[in-house]
Amino acid sequence: MQNIELAFFYIKILTYCFAAIAAGYTVADLDTEFLDQATNPEWQAVIIAFVAAGFFNFEIAHWRRNIIEILTITTVVTGALQLLRCKFKKNKK
Repeated sequence: MQNIELAFFYIKILTYCFAAIAAGYTVADLDTEFLDQATNPEWQAVIIAFVAAGFFNFEIAHWRRNIIEILTITTVVTGALQLLRCKFKKNKK
């Protein structure tokens, strides 16, 4: 049973990250120079790391595991976003 709960925990984090990204379209009318910063992998990684970290109850005894999990989630989601950008990016003229 514990493995199922852990799987749902990670699914919840991933869906929250993608929901937050999709919700970003609600601010699509903001200045494009400001919004374009969020297309950089560095900015995406910082944002996703903060979002993912909000799901963890840090314990001093397990701080390394928490950091590794957050960095893994950040890397996977940022990589997925960059793959989506490469596949579906509009050609700018």
